[in-house]
Amino acid sequence: MSALDILGQLDDSHIAQISQQIGADPAQTRQAIQAAAPLMVAGVAQTAQQPQGQTTVQQALDSHGSVLDNVGKVLGSGGAADFGGVLDRVLGRSKPEVQDGVQKTTGLNSDQTKRLLALLAPLLLGMLAKRRSQSNTAAPIDTHLREEAQKAQEQAQRQSPHVGGILGKILSQAEAPKR
Repeated sequence: MSALDILGQLDDSHIAQISQQIGADPAQTRQAIQAAAPLMVAGVAQTAQQPQGQTTVQQALDSHGSVLDNVGKVLGSGGAADFGGVLDRVLGRSKPEVQDGVQKTTGLNSDQTKRLLALLAPLLLGMLAKRRSQSNTAAPIDTHLREEAQKAQEQAQRQSPHVGGILGKILSQAEAPKR
């Protein structure tokens, strides 16, 4: 399972709900989710590399661990207003690159992209929390997320070189030494 597998958690009715909330057609929404998920994983991995970032990301994962049990409720809650703060915390300084990458790859406008990312944030965090618990790894959260982001980059590079390139840029920022 990789970041792109978030689509596996979403059936056609979920895609339709997201489409309606962001004002895009279902095909474009599906494409946008496919582009956004690996970029978001890279952004979360980058945040986990920063001072205080591990704590922020771990808290977000802990609080969203069970969200995949009720995807419909998350999507029906209005999403963007409820989860925008989480998005800002877990993407940190990579948020502009993630938003720009999704916009350029999918043709969504700025508002649509912001709403999509806000809706996906809790779902992605839930997926990452589930993956971490299933992996039984003793690796620190920043190492685990970096590995997830590298897997996402490899998969995205095969499907969309543009997304893979943006992922590389975000991940290279994460390689800067911690302060």
